Amino acid sequence: ISSRPTSRLARLARMLRALYSRLGSFQGVARTRPKLHCSASRRAPLRTRALASSSTSLPADEKPQASASGDSSSPDSSTGASAFVARVMPRGPRGATQGPTIECPSCGSVIKARHPDQFRQHVGKCCPDVVPEVPKHVWHDTHMAVEAVTIHEQELLRVAKQLAYATDNRLPVAEVARKMNLPLNRVKALLRKASKAIPLVADDNALAVIFENHELLVVNKPPGLRFHPTHRFEGNSLLSRCLGHVRRGKSLEDLKSTSERNTSSEQTVADVTAGAADCDADAPRIVHRLDMDTSGVCLFVKDATLVDGFAKQFRGPEECGPHGRARKEYLALCVGKVPKGDVVRFENGVTSGSAGDAGDDDVSIESKTSKTFTVDAHIGPHVSIPEARWVHPVPPIDPKFKVGGHPDMDATAPKQAETVCAVLSREHFELEKSGTENKNMESLVAALVRARPLTGRTHQIRVHLAHARMPILSDPLYGPHVMWGGADAAENRSDADVVFGGTDNLTEMEKKWGGDLWLRRPGLHAHR
Repeated sequence: ISSRPTSRLARLARMLRALYSRLGSFQGVARTRPKLHCSASRRAPLRTRALASSSTSLPADEKPQASASGDSSSPDSSTGASAFVARVMPRGPRGATQGPTIECPSCGSVIKARHPDQFRQHVGKCCPDVVPEVPKHVWHDTHMAVEAVTIHEQELLRVAKQLAYATDNRLPVAEVARKMNLPLNRVKALLRKASKAIPLVADDNALAVIFENHELLVVNKPPGLRFHPTHRFEGNSLLSRCLGHVRRGKSLEDLKSTSERNTSSEQTVADVTAGAADCDADAPRIVHRLDMDTSGVCLFVKDATLVDGFAKQFRGPEECGPHGRARKEYLALCVGKVPKGDVVRFENGVTSGSAGDAGDDDVSIESKTSKTFTVDAHIGPHVSIPEARWVHPVPPIDPKFKVGGHPDMDATAPKQAETVCAVLSREHFELEKSGTENKNMESLVAALVRARPLTGRTHQIRVHLAHARMPILSDPLYGPHVMWGGADAAENRSDADVVFGGTDNLTEMEKKWGGDLWLRRPGLHAHR
């Protein structure tokens, strides 16, 4: 009686051992019951080690022997155990079973494809508008589902490009999203993908290189040159010139591997671009920008792995984190009145506070004989000119605020900005007040100002100096001809050049601020 339970347990143990030995080679389990497959594959190595240890501990005459026919399927044979170890599925990081992967046609992410539901679940999060467009039976085959999603993405991209880039009636992105009945971020992603598919154009124009190695490229930007092209199929930008410089510096072997054809050293950058049109991997990365009419030092990153670290150093103090913030200094030719106080805030441009408000480290640019002041005012959109910016009062706290941005944040909300300025030299002169019948004179100064922005906002230095009543000379938007001469801000620099850069039929105001005094560019230079 007592032997029956023992014999039943022994048979059950043998059945379980046989099941575990064959489970690794049973491919259907991995597709239908992935959890069972993973649990079994975790236990199998333990059992293999137990078999190996038990086989070595047994006497020689009691060790199990392989059959003469070469059958190694017996769970108690050492040969079967070694064969079972070879069939164990490889495992990836965090214990995840490695397997086939596919690339999402919409976002480009790499997805596991061991089960069709994995791709369908990803598409439901990535582009949920595609799920109802694909028939249900197609989702059972991953390859068919990928092909169906690809076709749908191509059709959406064609419609979006037709609406957004029409030659006769181009629509804004928000209107394209409304017509296509898609979320705004979805349409932006489609158009961004279409834009990146166009290769950048490289320029043959010379580039003033200050420093270069295999990781960084520092250049001197001339005034009047765009930092990046208006469209990727257009050149005539600083980025295009940097791309041409990098490609010209490549060795002959690199050019062969990139273009997959023979090239000669006498070929121009345009010839090289034809071969490398399918890839912009060699394009320098942008980590900060300068206005079109601002000249000076610009930094590009050639190593893609370093882009994020350098970009954070050019952001605000809350985003740069442990990397520290990059120090930028500009030189500006200004005309106006030097602030009496040490801190200029939003309230009608009045000055208040003390030099200690800027921090000891930020006031270090001050010399013994210079006047230092800090402009601390939020910057936001201009009330009437879309291209311009202006100071705003401190806005209420946004509950959706997030460092680095949030999809639901108001992009037009004023942002905190701070600039430390030092008047290096000045010259006093008298100017007749505009708009007065009596010739009342006003005392102004022409000054050379060194400015250090502590944040990175559009037109920050130009707006802050104009708010401090020290506008930059020949600035078409905020210059002294607007503040002290009563002229209207020019939305386009070429319009201001026509008015103030000429020599004939000039009004009294235009003669004061135009002619030889008009620099045809803002007097702002990125010093270092």
